Amino acid sequence: MKLLSGIKNLLNKPKPRNIYAATSGQYLGEFLVYIESVGEVCCFLSLPDMKVRKILKNTMFEQIETGVLDKVERLPCDVFLLCCEQYAQSNKTPVTDDTVPRKDMSDD
Repeated sequence: MKLLSGIKNLLNKPKPRNIYAATSGQYLGEFLVYIESVGEVCCFLSLPDMKVRKILKNTMFEQIETGVLDKVERLPCDVFLLCCEQYAQSNKTPVTDDTVPRKDMSDD
């Protein structure tokens, strides 16, 4: 049984250019473009928010198996390259919340 599970995981393995729809859970309503794997983490670009989302590989396989993440399609190369550029830019830009006052903000 473990062998069949391993084969299923191999076939469902996320591949760059795949886009997944989050049908429930924390990322409900987002489309996740698979960009890369870093160790045991799968890295995605969330559309339309353009945020980087990181999901553990084991969790990713479970979510695909249970239908929480549903593969939509494989993106065209030119669209995927734009997503990769946005992913790199989002990684460089620190996430800030403008509603929280910062030390460098003035009252004026």
